[in-house]
Amino acid sequence: MRFSLGLVLALTLLARTAGAQEIAVANESSLPRVDAAGNQLAKRATNLTPEAVSYQDCIDDQRIRLAMTLSGYEPNASIEVWASNTGISCSEAVNRGGGAQQCWRLTESGSIGIAVTTLVDIPVRRILSGVTPFTPTAPDATQNACGRVDLANISLQILYFTPGNLSAAAVNHTIGVQVDTVGPGAPTGLNALPGNERIAVSFANISGGTADGSVSGGLTELTGVNAYCDLARTTTDVDAGTTNSCTTDLLVPGAVPPSAQQCGSFAGNAGTTVSAESLGGQPLRNGTTYAVAVAATDRFGNIGPLSGVLCALPEQTTDFWDNYRAEGGEAGCATSDGAAPTSAFAAILAIGGLAVVRRRRRA
Repeated sequence: MRFSLGLVLALTLLARTAGAQEIAVANESSLPRVDAAGNQLAKRATNLTPEAVSYQDCIDDQRIRLAMTLSGYEPNASIEVWASNTGISCSEAVNRGGGAQQCWRLTESGSIGIAVTTLVDIPVRRILSGVTPFTPTAPDATQNACGRVDLANISLQILYFTPGNLSAAAVNHTIGVQVDTVGPGAPTGLNALPGNERIAVSFANISGGTADGSVSGGLTELTGVNAYCDLARTTTDVDAGTTNSCTTDLLVPGAVPPSAQQCGSFAGNAGTTVSAESLGGQPLRNGTTYAVAVAATDRFGNIGPLSGVLCALPEQTTDFWDNYRAEGGEAGCATSDGAAPTSAFAAILAIGGLAVVRRRRRA
């Protein structure tokens, strides 16, 4: 039986199409997170970019689970998972090794055993291990990398190699992963104003920009500012004969603050003052000296480095109206709901009004 050349080519193309390899990844837009033991983890709230890799994700040594379904694969074929900066393909061998290497491997053992359904857990530390300040040829997949990789878009690439050909990948299934393990810069220009069982801490700048965002300076990711407190420790310089009560072992400027010392917060990127009110579930104590500092947060849930430390003590505060009533004053003016005004300005208006009425009656 004879076949025309056109028929032979058509049959060959049909066979190749029918046997084409494909890789599908389940829940690709929201990949599951698991711990080192494979237990599934809850993600951050939706307003904190839960699909990205944050500082805490790195510290917790989380994994991103890939549930892959393979079709059209051949016996003795292989799969590898690599990563690169967005825009760099890992399909070609030149990008996976040698002097021009631009990709880094994400699996320890290299090739992955192939089955119709294949589960692979990729440590988030490996995903960020080859991006700046590290390199593909000298990646760092240890905890040391946490807190050092700033905002980066990384391309996670699942490569399928046909039997006997590990040079060029026949299929490259790519998934984008965003990484940010560095919080906003430390707030500067701090000032503390004591109040009743609280300390108001104001700041002027974050990452070189104004806190209200009117001047750029890395504030687009800012989502809030936390206050941190510690009981100030008293130290005495024997030689100088002086006592210093503004020292703390727990609040270290430039370091990520301990979460247990958080004593206040505000959400948003337009505030300039955060109120420190409660430490360990208890209000701050009047007459007690506290060391206070602040740190900014971003949309990945990262907490930036701690600011400089101030010391202040909460104290009972009163305004003009409180002092006037304490001394026996009874004058006042009603508001729309019948309550007496509490501001000093309102009290002054009330007293001034009484004086005017008295003058008119005497006239």
